[in-house]
Amino acid sequence: SSDPNFFVTSLQLSVRGLHANVANTTADVVRMTHFFGPTYENGFDGTTFNGTWSTAYATIIEDANALIDVADERELFIHAGIAKVIKSFTISTMVDLFGDVPYTEANDPTNFNPALDPGASVYDAALALLDEAIADFNQPNAPEVATDLYYDGNVANWISLANTLKIRLLLNTRNVSDPGAEIGSILATGQIIDE
Repeated sequence: SSDPNFFVTSLQLSVRGLHANVANTTADVVRMTHFFGPTYENGFDGTTFNGTWSTAYATIIEDANALIDVADERELFIHAGIAKVIKSFTISTMVDLFGDVPYTEANDPTNFNPALDPGASVYDAALALLDEAIADFNQPNAPEVATDLYYDGNVANWISLANTLKIRLLLNTRNVSDPGAEIGSILATGQIIDE
């Protein structure tokens, strides 16, 4: 009975908040903004990332999973694609911040202590989500999203975002694999954020 359009709006607002929180906190660490520590030990405590963690797992991933299930059932491919892009961004951001994080056991209401997945496998899942999202966006005659706060319904822009996020993930793995050919094929599509 849920309205998938409300999920899309909620996800877009939540990921904005996640990104702002992460950007503000990490800007202090790399001294892009004044760090009121002045040492890391004084500046951060065990609760510093509680909001980030809660937004990622209890809000974004949970809502994305619910939306993907509903959208797949109703063949709302654009809705599903947006959810997959946002989920991919979220899980890869968590890896970038913390390394190994829960993924395969995350958001199971019966498991209060999910196991950590290696960051590399979470990155693989994030890349797979982006590929699925691009396939969803390319489905013909898919119903539009009622309110798209980011791209105002322009599916080509969502594909460009997905491809750009893929390049970011591949660049981050360049020390363990050579992503050159795959990045080249993405660039050849011309569907990336380039301005």
